[in-house]
Amino acid sequence: MGLEEALGVSVPAGALYFVKTRRRQEVAFDAALRQATLSAAARLHELLTRRTAPPPVVHPKCKRCSLRLRLRAVPWKSS
Repeated sequence: MGLEEALGVSVPAGALYFVKTRRRQEVAFDAALRQATLSAAARLHELLTRRTAPPPVVHPKCKRCSLRLRLRAVPWKSS
């Protein structure tokens, strides 16, 4: 979207490249992805304006994270 705005051209798709598997996956820049991008950018601007961090997201992988003991704000369940 930045290239489209800067260069005045249409960019209908892009690609993600995964180094480990040496695979490239094309990603269509459809209306849903563009709206999600605009929403994420708006949320980022809101957080920067308020100078606050987003709330933590607790995921099952968090139990194996090396940083979990340093993140005291997250309500960890003992297991």
